[in-house]
Amino acid sequence: MNAVVNSLHSKLESARMELLDLGLRNPLLNYRPLRSRGLEVVNELSIETYRILAVEKKSMTFLPASDDDETSPLLSDPEDQVTTNGQLATNYSDLRLQTVLSSSQLQNRLLATYYAARTNIEEQGVNILFLALGMLQWYESDESQDVLRAPLILIPVELVRSNAREKFHLHYTEEEIGENLSLMAKMKEDFAITLPEIPEIEDLDIAPYFSAISNSIQSQPRWSIDNDAIVLGFFSFNKFLMFRDLDGTNWPENLKPTNHPIIQALLQEGFHESPHAIVDAEKIDEQLTTFCGHQVVDADSSQSAALVEGIQGRNLIIQGPPGTGKSQTITNLIAEAIGQGKTVLFVAEKMAALEVVKRRLDKVGLGVACLELHSHKSHKKTLLKELSTTLELGRPRTIQAEAELSLLDGIRQRLNDYCEAVNSPVAPSGVAPYKAYGEFARVHKKMEGIEKPDIDPQQCQSWNEVEFECKKSILEELQAQLETTGVPEKHPFWGSQLRAFLPMDKERLLKAMSKAKESTRILAESVSKLADSLLLTKPIDLHQAKQAHDIGSFVNEAPSLLGVHFGSGEWLQYPDDLKDLLNAGARFAELHRTYDSILKAEGWGQNTSGIRTAMGNQGKHWWRFVSGKYRRAHKALKALLRGIPPTAVHDKIRILDAINDEIAQKETIRKHGDLAASLFGSQWSNEVSDWKQLSAVFDWVTSLHQGISAGKLPKEILELPLDEHPVKDLSVLLQKVEADMKAFSVTLHDVLTLLEFDEKKRFGSKLEDKEFTLVDSVLANWQESIDQLHSMVTFNNLTDTCKKEDLSEFAQVSAIWPASGKHLVDLFLEIRYGQLISKAFKERPALSRFDGTSHTQLVEKFRNLDKLWSECNQARLALAHWSKLSTYDGGGQLGVLKRE
Repeated sequence: MNAVVNSLHSKLESARMELLDLGLRNPLLNYRPLRSRGLEVVNELSIETYRILAVEKKSMTFLPASDDDETSPLLSDPEDQVTTNGQLATNYSDLRLQTVLSSSQLQNRLLATYYAARTNIEEQGVNILFLALGMLQWYESDESQDVLRAPLILIPVELVRSNAREKFHLHYTEEEIGENLSLMAKMKEDFAITLPEIPEIEDLDIAPYFSAISNSIQSQPRWSIDNDAIVLGFFSFNKFLMFRDLDGTNWPENLKPTNHPIIQALLQEGFHESPHAIVDAEKIDEQLTTFCGHQVVDADSSQSAALVEGIQGRNLIIQGPPGTGKSQTITNLIAEAIGQGKTVLFVAEKMAALEVVKRRLDKVGLGVACLELHSHKSHKKTLLKELSTTLELGRPRTIQAEAELSLLDGIRQRLNDYCEAVNSPVAPSGVAPYKAYGEFARVHKKMEGIEKPDIDPQQCQSWNEVEFECKKSILEELQAQLETTGVPEKHPFWGSQLRAFLPMDKERLLKAMSKAKESTRILAESVSKLADSLLLTKPIDLHQAKQAHDIGSFVNEAPSLLGVHFGSGEWLQYPDDLKDLLNAGARFAELHRTYDSILKAEGWGQNTSGIRTAMGNQGKHWWRFVSGKYRRAHKALKALLRGIPPTAVHDKIRILDAINDEIAQKETIRKHGDLAASLFGSQWSNEVSDWKQLSAVFDWVTSLHQGISAGKLPKEILELPLDEHPVKDLSVLLQKVEADMKAFSVTLHDVLTLLEFDEKKRFGSKLEDKEFTLVDSVLANWQESIDQLHSMVTFNNLTDTCKKEDLSEFAQVSAIWPASGKHLVDLFLEIRYGQLISKAFKERPALSRFDGTSHTQLVEKFRNLDKLWSECNQARLALAHWSKLSTYDGGGQLGVLKRE
């Protein structure tokens, strides 16, 4: 335990020594005149100056050395003259302090000194302007030749003037006149010399005090005292006072600094505070009323949290730049202390900090509860006047507003509910609705006037913050790519599915493109020649080329049409008659081929009906040989035959039927003979016509007219001289076109395969089905733009990444949306934040029922009630303070803090 105490004492002593300034830069030990501030008084007596200024409390002015310079209206006085009476010159006893400065120099010095003193009071709240009487002239060591000067008596003074045209007056501030504490410590520490302490002001006599100091330095023969040295300068020994205050020997045993818990925590044990009362400062409304109810000025959540911690007696450090509300927090802390009947000592390094809090307390009517004990406020007259004013206070006004304030909690809860709804992140995004609102508005405004694609990928609202940033980064990369390459749909290689394109692939692809381009040209030329031969319109694509080839093949397969009127419309008007004719002719020719070797020529055309009847009736009986009819019929048949009649009756009947059939077919031929002659022309020879040829002509010409009617064959075929001679070299042309079409398809397929090309995606159908000019143009463009294929490969890979990351809709949009290169990410953000807003509205009633006008009214109502609550607190605290004062009966004693 003793070791702990000794360690604590050592640390405190070490800290105290840091406050002690005993170096020669301290003007209290080594006074040296400043260049622009302060001044030295000459030809004056310290005793007289002390009497006039401190005892008689008269103000004094300053006298320049001469009036040789231009007279200063601020400092000079025509009546300022030096006179003597033989015993004591009047300049020693008058109210003028002489200087060695000219009027202008003196004016500048006093102005600079005045402003410096005022600035220090404003910033530090401490007056460091003193009139020093007497100087100890001493040496740092026996070997030193530099004379050092240290002031002995320090009278706190101030420079005063009523306006800028008046001269400066020097006043004694009536604060404590002191000795040079730093000098006393230096002498004791370095020279073992104990300088006498200055007597109380009522007992102070300058001459004996200087004599006592002279006696104490007799061990230093070179040292001396300049009794009448008088200087106006700046001397500060606040840190030395702190050094002395922290000396444990100056304190009672039970009140030593090392016994104080704060000192122990700072230097030894550390602070072991209880858990914070306010866990979540953002939701402080739910906890604030539990701890404090005397707030008098506005406070945000962090200020209120600090207020609660202070009320609970926690040790705090409240940090923040100017304007963050530290003075407001202190004001509320003081108000809470007043409300709890406590007293507060408020200390600040700068007077401005004290004044701003005092002004705030004055503004809320609690300034009367404060006693100012700093700077000029510590003057006895000022102090007594302030005490008197406080004791004579009248009863403060009170405010009755309980009914109105009863609404405050409900309105606060409604506003907090909305605040919670708009500020709490929408799970799992981590984005609060207010941020979603802001981001949505920002990108929405950025995209005003831009036509946007209609997509709504619902997965955007399900991403957490990490997933969102990852996907956003991917789309940023895609957008940057598109900004350089343009809309993929317009890209030369749009449709290519390649994911890699190596340098060695380029040469192979270019070679394939050249072949395909050449095959396209060759096909266009060969099919053009075929079309010219057939009097057809020049084919422009593969489909028309195939049609031309089919037409050519049809024409090439035509039978001899010499003399045939193939262009007549009767071919389709009388198809049945022509079929009957051709069937009859074919049957007629077949009968003759079959029976001309059996029947005599005159046998054809005979009426054999009687013979046929008898042969049919009698020939079926076994006794037919004895039948006269049968024998006569047999004889008649035999006369028509070239040889012996057949034995079988049915063979005999078949011959007779053939004769009758020939007659019928011949009749049909004769019936349609005129039609046949008009169509078949010179190829028509009645019954002896080449019926096989005529059937071939009929089939081909009928197909021709049917194809024309159906639009499958062009009418121009009818203009061909097919009845004179066949198309020249048609078979050769057909073979050439067929080979060229195959080469065209193969070479183009090779290119598309190398590109992994999606023809439907780019062209809507196969490229080979497009016009030859388009195919040639596409191939030429690909050849010229081959180096751009890399960018399409990059786009394809990025698209794959988008699909893996659930961004397929954005990948699809990026390919066709013209604004993708500048606004793809903006579209992504607008959709995401829009969905989060929609989700928040569905999940949070406080948002869905929000209305701007009513919310504004609610906020205004809350503001007024909150202000009323503060005003009620102010009035209540003022009344509580007055009530305590009213119990003062005059018989008690007022305790006044006094620095020892």
